Amino acid sequence: MINTGDREYTVARFKDRESVDFGTAETAQIAAYRWENNGIEYEAFGQLAYAENYGFVCRMACREEEPWAQYKNDGEDVYLDSALEFFGQFTGEGYVNCENNALGVRLQQFGKNRFDRVPVWEKLPEGFPVAAGRDGDMWTVTVELPLDKLKVFYKNIDNGTFKKGYRFTGNFYKTGLDPKSGESHYGMWHEIKNETADFHLPDKFGQFVMG
Repeated sequence: MINTGDREYTVARFKDRESVDFGTAETAQIAAYRWENNGIEYEAFGQLAYAENYGFVCRMACREEEPWAQYKNDGEDVYLDSALEFFGQFTGEGYVNCENNALGVRLQQFGKNRFDRVPVWEKLPEGFPVAAGRDGDMWTVTVELPLDKLKVFYKNIDNGTFKKGYRFTGNFYKTGLDPKSGESHYGMWHEIKNETADFHLPDKFGQFVMG
């Protein structure tokens, strides 16, 4: 299934982590490109699944022959590489931004807006796990968001919070700086209608609903 227009994503539910199958999960196309893209667009998508008593698993993919990946250390500005990103605001306490290059290098933060965020590792030293993969010209990152780690930031959540019909907000993004042209690109699943380039606008996130 492909979600392209209604900007509401249904999170697939699985009985446990081992049974998560992205082949049956909805696909959110990252197809809205805005700001100074100058025609730069990539085929990319995001998927989000929920495993009972475990938490969320996010998979993102992009078709790109030579993704730019200059940063090698977690916490560096991977959004200046070719990057795939998931932002999730699971309750009103704030949102988690998980930004990754093709090597799986992570920039992870938590807060309420662009100017009020802290690195995830300040409260969760190990961060949220990320695995990177490659299949031909398609590169992927899979971000694990287990409940026990999310609870560090969302104190009152548990497995019962995410029952069928529960709603929260978030977005999938593709961004980066093209090393050949020097031009930036900004792709998103839920289009952010803002005059200047800014992914950190939680009031403009798309809707996620638990299946």
